[in-house]
Amino acid sequence: MIAHVEVVPSASEWPSTLIFTMLLIAVAWVYNRGLDRLPGMSNRRSHAIGMGAALTVLLVVFIPPVEEAADASFTIHMVQHLILIVLIPVLLVYAKAGRCLMMGLPWKGRRALSRIRHAARSVGRMTTVIFAGVLFAVVLWGWHLPVMYDAAVRNEPIHNLEHTTFLVAGLLLWMVVMDERYGFLPRGILVFGTAFQSGLLGAALVFAPVPLYQSHLQQSLLPLSPLGDQQLAGGIMWMPLGGVFLLTLYFMVTKVLADTHGELPIDA
Repeated sequence: MIAHVEVVPSASEWPSTLIFTMLLIAVAWVYNRGLDRLPGMSNRRSHAIGMGAALTVLLVVFIPPVEEAADASFTIHMVQHLILIVLIPVLLVYAKAGRCLMMGLPWKGRRALSRIRHAARSVGRMTTVIFAGVLFAVVLWGWHLPVMYDAAVRNEPIHNLEHTTFLVAGLLLWMVVMDERYGFLPRGILVFGTAFQSGLLGAALVFAPVPLYQSHLQQSLLPLSPLGDQQLAGGIMWMPLGGVFLLTLYFMVTKVLADTHGELPIDA
């Protein structure tokens, strides 16, 4: 028998949402300030729109009704995770959030971050690619271990840590994938490897004979059994996320072919 749960956010959750909203507004202000300090940047309006979309989606993902729904359904929780590791990071990278936020800080803050940036670059691009892939895999698989997943659903600080690590791992992954300076082959291997291991996790959830997570055994927002909810969540990770990575590979290959064709000599 399926126990349906009505999503009614606690009134105590809204003050923290207000604080989070104010924080995002402050981030947007610093970003716009930094954007104004970079007059030579092209597509300024589209970058600003990308940043605004990222912050808006980030706010929507964490409002109490969505959080309550994610706690009540593995499928909704999975969608929330995919937004954190794909949509928001891609928007942030496209908006050049790191560069603009750094430029929007006071001089001392820019100087400190500049030193960190130079230190990170000294590590080497190949090391960064490997680290991005390993971090993403560890975060993805680690938080989907039953003991870790159930702990995150039941404990708010652990839940916040889970979301933070998903966002950081996704951001680092897409920073590398979307930066041509890391080279086509390393980025291609990174995308393919990430697609393979995330697809493997999704398949494991789909074909598991029993529900793996105690936190969803007695509650379901969707008209599905706990096992059906888990299978749908696994299918979402397997197919749509895999499709995103395959589409990324397609664009990378077509870009390389177009660049190569442009460099070929044209016979008179």
